[in-house]
Amino acid sequence: MKRTLRMLIIEDSEEDAQFLVRRLERGGSNPIWKRVDTLKSLRAALAEETWDIAFSDYSMQALGIPDALALVKDRGLDLPFIVLFSTDDPGAGPALR
Repeated sequence: MKRTLRMLIIEDSEEDAQFLVRRLERGGSNPIWKRVDTLKSLRAALAEETWDIAFSDYSMQALGIPDALALVKDRGLDLPFIVLFSTDDPGAGPALR
């Protein structure tokens, strides 16, 4: 039986979000998900629903990781927050330090 996973995807590309969902489905999860790409839509998603995990694209233009993570922390949520990097992202190394 597949495990239901309520995931919030902070991503500006619908295609990339669907790729992540497909990978998790192949891995045995049954994802229930929502994609957001602005601080306003993130704020609404956090207020309206309960999430098991958040995945966030590192290189979004409209919503930066610091702002997204700060909003999750300000809400006092105990939510795993996974930052996704592309393999050719020059900011990946410094961001992990």
